[in-house]
Amino acid sequence: MTEIKLPHFRVSDQGEAVLEDSPIAMPQVYDQPKLVQVCQGRLRHTEAVIAQILRNSYHGVKGAEMQQLSNEFAPLIQWAQSCWDYLLTVKGCRFVPRHSSDRLAIRGDYRAFLEKDFHKLINRVFQEQVLFFAQNPHLEDFHFWIRTQLWSKVVEEYCLLSKPQDDRQRHLTGYSYLRCVPYNFLNPLHNSIVNKALSKLPADEATCIRFYFMHFFTLEALAKNTGKAPQKLHMLLVSGLTHLWTDNPLAYSLIRQIERY
Repeated sequence: MTEIKLPHFRVSDQGEAVLEDSPIAMPQVYDQPKLVQVCQGRLRHTEAVIAQILRNSYHGVKGAEMQQLSNEFAPLIQWAQSCWDYLLTVKGCRFVPRHSSDRLAIRGDYRAFLEKDFHKLINRVFQEQVLFFAQNPHLEDFHFWIRTQLWSKVVEEYCLLSKPQDDRQRHLTGYSYLRCVPYNFLNPLHNSIVNKALSKLPADEATCIRFYFMHFFTLEALAKNTGKAPQKLHMLLVSGLTHLWTDNPLAYSLIRQIERY
């Protein structure tokens, strides 16, 4: 994806428009808890239990063996669950699409990925790794395998949540997904201010700003949609934002806040 840098303006003490980088407040940082215990040590012949789980899976049945294995490795699963604050520190928050029933009387198409969702993710990854181990006979020690693989796979699955469902959209901050598609401001007055300001721009500039900021399109997707080269679109975005700042600084600030929040 093409990375571009867009201008950010502020008003100096002399009343002049100057460029600046916006400071970002840093969140509280958490250390990852230490892994003390991997399993209960009560289950004998772990690999035999896993082999039975594989046989059950052919019939679409998880069986009591999977629960038995989850109970045996409860200390590892609980440790992974205790890493929630640490995960937010190093990877940030994520948002997931709401189900249709969840959208009733709610503006946003996305909701926050919560700690309870994280626990479900861990359990799903654990079960997937059990089946993966069972399907690969060259893997001999499940205790070692799950200890080294569980957390890295959980982080991998969590990071995939940042990928937009629409491949035309670009990655933004996690908070950017607290929105509708196209983007709507929480205050209807802000929507009116931005739409009115964009209507006064040249058509090409307004189109670029709408698709880039309101629909989160990448430059590549925007190029396919408009038939213009990414370099040309970059120039249109910069000129459009400059005109927007000159004509309506409030509309400009509202547009730019979308990427930060």
